[in-house]
Amino acid sequence: MPVTPVDDRQTDYLALVRQGYDNCAADYCAARSGDREPALDWLLPLLAPESRALDIGCGGGVPVTRALCQCCQEVVGVDLSPAQLAIARRQVPEAQLLCGDFLELDIEGPFAAITCFYTLFHTRRDLHPAFLRKVKELLAPGGYFLFSAAREDEPSYTEPDFFGTTMYWSNYAAATYRELLEEMGFSVLRSEEVLWGAGERHPFLLARKDSDC
Repeated sequence: MPVTPVDDRQTDYLALVRQGYDNCAADYCAARSGDREPALDWLLPLLAPESRALDIGCGGGVPVTRALCQCCQEVVGVDLSPAQLAIARRQVPEAQLLCGDFLELDIEGPFAAITCFYTLFHTRRDLHPAFLRKVKELLAPGGYFLFSAAREDEPSYTEPDFFGTTMYWSNYAAATYRELLEEMGFSVLRSEEVLWGAGERHPFLLARKDSDC
């Protein structure tokens, strides 16, 4: 699929992401409904039943938000797309759902765990250090952060046919996120590629916020 490099600081790429996921919400959520996320097996056994968890980029709530709801006392889901959140309200009514940009929302912590699957790369990568710092602020000491990254360093680009709509990506390589996390006072417990879908592999990292930071 051809992609188009983009780097216009005057363009609101999050608005493009929001509109894109609104456009494809039904098809995307249907495709995700049968997914199993193996990386969740790294995190869920570490969580106590009374835990609070935050799912950034929760989409339609399946499978990640639902899995968190099954083992945590309270789960908050955040997503840009009103259309996806409408689906999430039907699929995971027990979750508290917030609509907006994670970096701009006022979210009450602390959380024992924060997840961010296939989401970080929809935010301009120069904002990723601020994104990770906010994750750190919201985590309780000793809390866990599980997220997907990208294999390669890729400056911003758009793809014209993501579930029939235009979508935006911007990311560093997985090794860069490991360095950023360790500089911020996280311990990276696990970092490896995980099989997803029909032979597709994505890097995932599980990090723990050090108790003294």
